[in-house]
Amino acid sequence: MQISDPILNDAIAAIDAGDVTSLDALLSANPYLLTNRIANGEDGYFAAPYLLWFVVENPIRNERLPPNIVEVADTIIAHLDRLAPPSRQRQLDYTVELAATGRVPRECGVQLALIDALVAHGAHACGLDTTVVHGELDAARRLIHHGAPLTLTAAIGLGLQEDAARLLPSADADARADALVVAASLGLREGVAMLLAAGADPNLRSARLHRHATALHEAALTGDQALCDLLVAAGASRSIHDDLWNGTPSGWAQHAGHQALADHLEVHQ
Repeated sequence: MQISDPILNDAIAAIDAGDVTSLDALLSANPYLLTNRIANGEDGYFAAPYLLWFVVENPIRNERLPPNIVEVADTIIAHLDRLAPPSRQRQLDYTVELAATGRVPRECGVQLALIDALVAHGAHACGLDTTVVHGELDAARRLIHHGAPLTLTAAIGLGLQEDAARLLPSADADARADALVVAASLGLREGVAMLLAAGADPNLRSARLHRHATALHEAALTGDQALCDLLVAAGASRSIHDDLWNGTPSGWAQHAGHQALADHLEVHQ
């Protein structure tokens, strides 16, 4: 990540170190740090970030967060409240998504506290389905606790079978595809079986989550032959190729080191 502004680099270093005193002084003297997006030379989900987004360590830069990271976030948000930029809500909401989907906040024991603090400052409980996709299920439960509407994908991913059964009849084909691909990626046989029994198309790709591959690709990556057989029995294609690497489900299994499953999926392609 390339950032040419030395003051920005000092502010990010203060965040990384949990140095609230230095960070507070930098923000007081340089309000643009709070309102300008940062030219960081990145593409994807962390392109042109705001400074606040660095409190989450997602994407991973240091593999750690300081234990007082909630205080660090509070300090930045206090300055945002003082300036009241139009981007304030967007900054807080996306920080919640980054925290909920991040491995490092969980491993450092601050993920739920960050979510709680951000919501207390007015952030919305955003990114529920993406959080489930990443397997951050405790964070997903905390988002629901803070008012995130329960979706079919989240109900299946969290094993909330009664809620899933309630949501299924009104779910359209795209919502079922989202849930099926995610359930397969998490190795949830019961959820996959429920969705297939309700008529989910095993070859319909998710429009929003793991869009490049089918449920069978995702199941093959887990190495679960019974899960793959369940999908194949429902009509999942063994010969379909994903959109990123042009691989079949068998190729995905082989790439993940599941050679026996790869050979199994090769049969009758």
